[in-house]
Amino acid sequence: MCREQLQRINQPTIAQEQEKQSNIEKPINEAIKPATLDKRLSPEIIKQNYPTMPEETIKNIQLWRERLPVQYQDPIKVQFALGRLEKKLPSLAQGEYLPPPKPNSPTIQNNPEINGDGGR
Repeated sequence: MCREQLQRINQPTIAQEQEKQSNIEKPINEAIKPATLDKRLSPEIIKQNYPTMPEETIKNIQLWRERLPVQYQDPIKVQFALGRLEKKLPSLAQGEYLPPPKPNSPTIQNNPEINGDGGR
C-alpha cells in the first residue's frame, strides 16, 4: 500500500485521537456540568440504568435531589453532594435503603446517608 492509502484508512483514527486529546485538555469544571449530573439523577435515567431500583428509592433520590440545592447554596457543595448520591446508585439498586430527607431539617451536612462517613 502506498502512504496516501494508509493515511486515508487511518484518518478516522487520527481524528478520534485528536478529539480524545481535546476532551482531556478541557478544564474539569467544563467537563462536569451541573445539568449533566442532574440529568443522570433523573428518574428516567435511573430507571433505565437500574431497572430493579424500587420506586420508593427513586422517589427518595428525587427528594434529596430537590433538597440538596436548598440546603447547600454553594454550587460546589451541591455538586459534591449530588455526586456522592450518584455513587450510591448501585448500592441503592441492590436494596440499600435511602431514607427521605427529614422535613424542616435545618441542615443535612452531618447526614451519613449522603456524606458517607457521618459528615466528618
